[in-house]
Amino acid sequence: MVHTHKPIARIIGIGAALALALGPAAGALAPAHALGHNSCFKTSSAASLRGVTWVSDLNSGAVINFGPDGVDGNDSCNVFGGNYKVVGNLLSFDRVIMTMRYCYENQATQRAFGRMFNSTSRFTVHYLWNGKRKLVVEPLGAKPGAPITFTSGIKKSNGAGDGVER
Repeated sequence: MVHTHKPIARIIGIGAALALALGPAAGALAPAHALGHNSCFKTSSAASLRGVTWVSDLNSGAVINFGPDGVDGNDSCNVFGGNYKVVGNLLSFDRVIMTMRYCYENQATQRAFGRMFNSTSRFTVHYLWNGKRKLVVEPLGAKPGAPITFTSGIKKSNGAGDGVER
């Protein structure tokens, strides 16, 4: 009798297979139940923020980019740049400069970005089954508001100009 063996990832799931493969390094990885069956696993690391253009789920014209030297982007009306800091699963911004245009139709997005920039936030990056990532930012404080979510867009060029979607 011949037995066929299925890959371990198909038997126990990709998240568990990654945890087995990574061993102690898997401490930062956990099942991502918050996004239902669309999520493979989640993490809260500075490295998981970098190298991707994050597109706001509120408004596709709003993007944020995290780099080793700071943060920049557009809230769908105003451009911004500044510093950010990650400690554990907390994200904070410092010295953010922004243009001050008024855009009536984009006020909800502008308010959400303002909450994010003016408070410490809890964040998670969910790695989705479709190959994309979902960034969930939950501002903390007196008036925390709803979580702000972003989906990974086009990978920022590293000189190779590959334009690969992540």
